This record gives sequence, C-alpha cells and structure tokens, in this order.
Amino acid sequence: MPLGAIIWLDQNLNELVPYDLLTWPGRGNPNLQYNVDFTKTSPDPSLFNAPFVDFNGDGIYNVYDGDYPKIKGDQMIWWTFNDNFTSGNNQGNPMKVDISMSAYLYDCPNNESVKNSFFVDYTFINRSASVYDSSFVGFFTDFDLGCYLDNNIGAIPETNAFYTYNQNVVDNDCSGVSGFGDQVPIQSVTFQNKELSHFNYFLNSFTTPPPAQTDPIAPTEFYNYLQGFWKDGTPLTVGGSGYDPNSKDKTAHAFPSNPADPQGWSMCSENLPYGDRRSLGSHGPFTFAPGDTFNISVAFTTHNNIPLPCPDVFGLVKPATQQLTNWPIDGVVETSPNLGVVQEILGNPLTLGMDIPGAMYQWSTGETSPTIIVSNLGEYSVTVTSPAGCQSVETVLVKLWASTGNPQQKANWSAYPNPATDIIQVSCSDCGEGAALQVVLRNAQGAIVRLEKVASNTFSVQLQELPSGLFWLELWQNGVYLGSKKFAHVIR
Repeated sequence: MPLGAIIWLDQNLNELVPYDLLTWPGRGNPNLQYNVDFTKTSPDPSLFNAPFVDFNGDGIYNVYDGDYPKIKGDQMIWWTFNDNFTSGNNQGNPMKVDISMSAYLYDCPNNESVKNSFFVDYTFINRSASVYDSSFVGFFTDFDLGCYLDNNIGAIPETNAFYTYNQNVVDNDCSGVSGFGDQVPIQSVTFQNKELSHFNYFLNSFTTPPPAQTDPIAPTEFYNYLQGFWKDGTPLTVGGSGYDPNSKDKTAHAFPSNPADPQGWSMCSENLPYGDRRSLGSHGPFTFAPGDTFNISVAFTTHNNIPLPCPDVFGLVKPATQQLTNWPIDGVVETSPNLGVVQEILGNPLTLGMDIPGAMYQWSTGETSPTIIVSNLGEYSVTVTSPAGCQSVETVLVKLWASTGNPQQKANWSAYPNPATDIIQVSCSDCGEGAALQVVLRNAQGAIVRLEKVASNTFSVQLQELPSGLFWLELWQNGVYLGSKKFAHVIR
C-alpha cells in the first residue's frame, strides 16, 4: 500500500442482522439467548467456541462489533455436543468433554481429491477436573461400501490414512442393499494434522467371527480397540487376520501393504472370508488435562476409477492422501484474498489483494498480478486459483473520500434507533457542549441526500421525506471526520 494511504474496512451492517448471524455461537456472544427454534438457551455463552473473525480483538463474538463467522471452504456447518452423561453404548462414566465440529466442502472442480472430499475439524475441550493421562481419539468408520459383506480394508500409515475397497470387480446387491455394480469407488479417511497411531477393525457378530474380534461392549473393550489391541487385550500382529495370541510380531496398523503387492500383508494377499468389518483409526496416547483443547482435522474422500480387484492403492490413492495431509500445512486450498466488503480511501491510491504463494489471479480490470492499485470508486472483483486448482471469487466496493482535515474515528457517538422510522437520534458524548457539527446523510449508493449543521452534541435528524432503504449518517467536526453509522429507514 502506498505510504500515507488510509484504509477503513466498513464494518457497518448493510441490512437487518440475519438471525443465524446474530446468534452465531461464538465465544461470549451477548445475543446468544435463543436456539434456532427460539427456545431459551441455558449454557453459558462463554463456553461456545464456534470460529469467528474477531474484528476488535476482544475475544467476544458480537456482530455489532464487526465480528462475523469464520467459514472454511465454500460451505460449512458447525455444531457442538458433550458427554456429560452415562454412555448409552457401554455405560461408561462421563468424561465431561465438549466436542465441536466444523464440516465443510470446497468447490474445486479441477482437483479430484478436494472435489470428492468432505472435511471435518474436531475440537475437544476437557471441561472436567480430571487429568486423562493416556487419552486416545478414535474414528469408528463402518464404510459399508455398497454391499457391506465384501469390503476389504487397509491402512497407509505414511499418510495417516485408512481405506476400504471391494473384493471383486463387480459389487453385487446383498441383503437388500444396492451394490455399485462395476463402478466401485475406494473410500479413505485421512488424519490431516495428526498421526494415525493405530488402525484396527472388528466384525459384526452375525458373521460368527472369533469372539475377540467382535463389536466392543464394555468400556475396557472400547479402550483396547483404541490402543490398537483386540477386544480381549491381545495385541494386533502381522499376518492372517491380525489376531494370533501366539505371535510376537506386534504391529500398530492392520493391512498396511499395497493390495497390488502379492508379497505384502493385505486383505488381498490373505484372501480372508467375507464379513461385515468396521474400521477404527485412532491417535494417541496423549495427556488431556483440565481446560486442554485437542484439535484434529479429518478428510473423508471418494476415489473413483481405480481398477479392481487388488487395486494399486499406493500408486493411485496414496498420492491423494499425501496431498490431504500436507494441505493444512501449506494452505494451498484456501484462496481468499481477504478484500473485505467495502473499503474507503482518502486521497491516495489503494492497494487491493494479497499474495498467496503459487496462486493465479484474474481481476475484473484485466490484471493478473496478486495486487492491484486503484484510485477510483467502484466495484472490483478477483478470481483466485490456488495451486491445488481451487478457485474463489471476491468482490469489494471501493468508496473514495476527500477532505482537507485529518480523518479520525476517535469520537464516541451513537445513532438510534436502527431501523428508524420518522427520526433518528444522534448523541456524541465526546463532541463537547455547543458543538459545531456537520451532518451528512448519504443513500446506499453514496450520494448525499441531506446536509445539516447543528450546534449541540445531542440532536435528531428528520427522515419523513426519505424513501425506505439503507443510509449512512456521517458526522464531522471542524473539518474532522468522526465516522459513519449505517442504518435502515422503514416507512410505517
């Protein structure tokens, strides 16, 4: 940005605040009083942790401070829950852990890995008074890829991923479940920012597997599986199904070899019988103390057009999972240049944009550089294509200001009500008694619709002759700009 140029992001609201924006469950939101169904909330708002951009840096989400939800990807949903109750599955004791999830998608048609992935960020917060010194986080994945009886599974420890594929070239229907026919994908789960410490599985009991390889029931059995053991505490071992109490060849990951390698340990090389296998990938152990936060990002991906049977997973799937593991580090998926919604310049030209390493740019002006310099008001847009092939389009409205005074926004003043009908009241506690103020009223397009001079720090502006719509109310004192307030005018 040229030295001396002054930029203000317009943090005023362009319309009445949408309810879901007003009540976004960011930390401490003073407006988080009701649920989406308008029932009264009971939890302390300070306990909610939905991600948001904290415009004024106070750590509290308040849309009237210019704060807004921080959305990853092109579409995102967020929700939270806790385990402050006895588990319905294993009757285990409550751990008093809050779990929040951000699930999101990217519109990235030029990259198969991103286009076919569903991303979830998990945040765990220990609200208890207990130190959990050997904690594990596990992801139970019952893939059920078409017919659930002929699914093979495997792990790619090097890229922190596990996956499922079909045993046969054709996936037929079974037990009333439709198969994929001859178009069978491979599905994978990738830990993007944490190690896949263990990968194991268990079988639905109706297929009569060995008892130690069936679904967990008691808390200790769940914990055994999380540690990479079998239900009875027997270690996972290399070869066969992985269950051999007499073997000393322990391992942390079941079926870690390429199915296309007949010499490796995979379900293809072992030719195991059909069964309804449920996968479990876990990370740990780690210490989880009171107040600690643990974050893990997971990508759920579909890989199409992989030849079966015994697919070359390491050649055709592993590179995609490697990309998914690296992306949280190098940020090649995120493409936002953070233009803002409205920017204002005073006198000197304004620089728009930011340099994202490896990205390509196409501005509405025809320029292809990461940043452009503008000196005229108007609307500007840019399309950014990341190294991963993802695109984002952002638009900014540039407003040009000119004044002989030094612009400031230090005065404490207010304008109310909003929306307004006949009049809007203005009060400026920092302007002093007998203040000589100039009031500028602009419409949504920036045109001046009224100019007034007042000699008081408390006054009203008449609105009866104005149409319904959005307006800016500016305040000036002795040539000094004191800021603007945006409000809606509604005719009764």
